[in-house]
Amino acid sequence: MTSHNYEQYSLSNTKWEEKIPSHWQVKRLRFVAEVLSSNVDKKTIIDETPVKLCNYTDVYYHDHITSEIDFMQATATDNEIDKFRLQSNDVVITKDSETPDDIGVPTLIVEDIEKLICGYHLAIIKAIPNVSYGPYLFYFFKSVFCSSQLEVAAKGVTRFGLSLEAIKSLSITLPPVEEQKLIVQYLNSKMSQIDKLGLLIGAGSKEKDISHHSLSGLLIEYRSALITNAVIGKIKVV
Repeated sequence: MTSHNYEQYSLSNTKWEEKIPSHWQVKRLRFVAEVLSSNVDKKTIIDETPVKLCNYTDVYYHDHITSEIDFMQATATDNEIDKFRLQSNDVVITKDSETPDDIGVPTLIVEDIEKLICGYHLAIIKAIPNVSYGPYLFYFFKSVFCSSQLEVAAKGVTRFGLSLEAIKSLSITLPPVEEQKLIVQYLNSKMSQIDKLGLLIGAGSKEKDISHHSLSGLLIEYRSALITNAVIGKIKVV
């Protein structure tokens, strides 16, 4: 995990509520989103319905889930399909990892994909309408404010995991929904600029070039700082 100069974030630290804009709130995730832990495995069973499975690696390696991904084929019961079907603007996070600092990695479902089901070792975060906005929750999960909480909440010895209760208990900084959408627009624009810059750096540098790796690291650091500052209200977008 990249080191940052941010202080440890905690809901119990009342200083945090003093630092966010006065019209924002700090709430537990359980009050702003529905959180589900999937138990759908990779098996194909006769008498079950064929589905596309969004699995751990799909989430871990993609910021956005689109129909271009080659999803694993599996089967699920009707109840599992109803409960774990993924829809546009849902957020999916990884629930376990070999290290506690690499857990809760998020992805955003950006389109409705027929019969796409969330696989196991993952949790679904569904925004509550008029309370939270899925893409904002996605960026929140990419913030240092969130990752520091997840690292503390992860339990294990040789492999670490997040309980459903730990995820639901996350503290989230929450502006009004319309402001959440403006923050997402701002960050989408900035992330696009950073991605383009990254491509230019890659095209102009030789493989294993030290300057290339240094610049790439700075872009990762800059991306993280932008996201974190946006979701704690230190960047004004309205």
